[in-house]
Amino acid sequence: MRVLQSMEQEHEGLGRAVKVVLTASQPWRSRLCSAVGELCQIPSKFAVAIDVALGGAVRYVVAEDETSAKRAISYLKEKKAGRTTFLPLDTLRGRTRTADEERAAGEPGMLGFASDVISYEPKYEKVFSSLLGKTLLADTMDTGSAVARKYGHRLRIVCLDGTQFNAGGSLTGGSTRNQEGSLISRRALLQELQETCRCGQQRLEALLAEGKDLRQQAEGAERDLAQAEEGLRQARQAADQARWQAGQEEKTLAGIRQTLAAFDERVEKLEKDRADMQARLVEKEAALSAMETGPAADVQQWQDACDAARAEAAQCRQTLMERQIAVAKLTEQVRHGDDQLRQHDTWQQELTAQEQALSQRRQDLVRRQEEAARLLTELSKNITVKEADTVRCDQAKEAFYRTRNESLKKSQALDGVVADLRRRHQEWQQRCHAAEVQLEKYKGDISHHEERLAMQGLSRQEAMERRRQGSLKELHDKVASLKAQITALGTINPAAEDEYKTALEKRDFYVRQCDDLKESRERLRTVVAEIDAAMAEQFAKAFKEIGVHFQDIFSRLFGGGTAHLALTDKEHILEAGVEIYIRPPGKKQQSLTLLSGGERALTVIALLLAFLAYHPAPFCLVDEVDAALDEANVERMARYLKNYSGATQFIVITHRRKTMEAANTLLGVTMEEKGVSRLLTVKVDELLKEGT
Repeated sequence: MRVLQSMEQEHEGLGRAVKVVLTASQPWRSRLCSAVGELCQIPSKFAVAIDVALGGAVRYVVAEDETSAKRAISYLKEKKAGRTTFLPLDTLRGRTRTADEERAAGEPGMLGFASDVISYEPKYEKVFSSLLGKTLLADTMDTGSAVARKYGHRLRIVCLDGTQFNAGGSLTGGSTRNQEGSLISRRALLQELQETCRCGQQRLEALLAEGKDLRQQAEGAERDLAQAEEGLRQARQAADQARWQAGQEEKTLAGIRQTLAAFDERVEKLEKDRADMQARLVEKEAALSAMETGPAADVQQWQDACDAARAEAAQCRQTLMERQIAVAKLTEQVRHGDDQLRQHDTWQQELTAQEQALSQRRQDLVRRQEEAARLLTELSKNITVKEADTVRCDQAKEAFYRTRNESLKKSQALDGVVADLRRRHQEWQQRCHAAEVQLEKYKGDISHHEERLAMQGLSRQEAMERRRQGSLKELHDKVASLKAQITALGTINPAAEDEYKTALEKRDFYVRQCDDLKESRERLRTVVAEIDAAMAEQFAKAFKEIGVHFQDIFSRLFGGGTAHLALTDKEHILEAGVEIYIRPPGKKQQSLTLLSGGERALTVIALLLAFLAYHPAPFCLVDEVDAALDEANVERMARYLKNYSGATQFIVITHRRKTMEAANTLLGVTMEEKGVSRLLTVKVDELLKEGT
């Protein structure tokens, strides 16, 4: 693609003259737009057809105005850089399509007009309308042939394969040039490669963006997974710690429960002791009461026993109170332990639920990470494949362009060889012509000397027999001259034999080339003779028929007499002149130069009408051919033109009344005011109809 862009920038393929004006640094260069082929965008489907339709016009240079085009032409003359065609936008005019062309564009298989399938700036509308506005495009050669035949071969049609149907019935076709050699095909190929590169670049950017997004998603998923794993690890640590604490609490709870069981046993024992003490206290109180009611001797004894019982009861009450307080504390501890146990059960359930949720989330993140890794791997593979394909395509393109450059170099070398061969061919033609001239000269000298010998009574053979080789002195002089020549040659050349063989081979080659040229010359002479014979036959036939028509028309215009055409050399018809022999009524036969002015004019009119009788024309324009005629001859000429106007329309410029009377329509020019002309039209036939 870089090679094509370089060729595009250097205007390769446009010709030396176009490149000179487009690369000029003159002030008028800014008024030159570019070449026609560089001002339009052509779809690759229509590249071949548009290239054929434009032809050499692809190298035309578009200019803003006629002045800049003139300056560019002067610059080409100054630089002696060749010629080219300019299209000034201010003087160029578009072409109007006919109704047949519009209908033909709608036929099945027709793709429309060539100027409609390409894109260009609006200011170049007149350029492409002038060049391609009336050119139709067909999908196949059969479609183009059918449409051209249907519309009487009046259209210009170009097929997609490059076949061209011209107005008039001819068609042009065959193989097209290579794509790099054609400006249009090269631009289409460059656009296609640029579009392919653009699509590939967009695809690569999309893949890279998608890969970047996937990498970001994968990195986000990895971060989320790391965070989830960290949360899971912390949750597991918290769960392990909670399990350990639960185990410790269970152990503590078991100890508490054992302590509570011991306390319960102690409480039961204390209750039993309290009951026993109360029973004993009751007994003691009863005994005290009995003792109070008993004898006084025993009062002191019982008083001591009562004090002792009271002290023991107070101590029992104190012990009972302490035990009740201890039981209340143990009961509170048991309730608090139950609360902690329930709280630890709740924490364990919550941690178990969090562990399950984190496990599920970890599985999801692992699955998303695996999917992202798979997509990333696939994208990496696709990117690698695309990069490999791109590298392979670049290598193939580079190889193709290297091959193309080598082919161009070979083509240029072959062009040089062909030019050299043509130059040598022209030189050998000139040499052959000079040799023929010299041969004719030698033949003339031989004939002259043979005539001199005949005048002396000797034949050529007798003269050769009597010829002497020269005197002794002349022979000695010749020997000395040869020795001097041998000495002048210098030392012996050991490669002389090889050089002689090479020179002999070249001479044989040139002899063969000369024989081929002579044979080609004879064939050309034969073709020229055949063409001359065919032309002579056609000319003789036409000459005979024109002579018959001339005699007939002459008799009608002159009211009799004879006239005939004769060749000055009947053996060489194509090189002979024509003599006109006239015998007006009542006069002798004489040549055209001896007639009067009116007779000569009427004779020339008869000859012109004879030409029209042999090959009729749609119309005939004559300017004051009746100026030298008298009234009778004017009337006869006008009557004949009137009778003959059914096949040919005659436009006659005249001042003679008789000629005007025979006309169907009169067109007159009058000047009513100075410098202002007016055209007056009178249709005589319509006036006659209205008069009748």
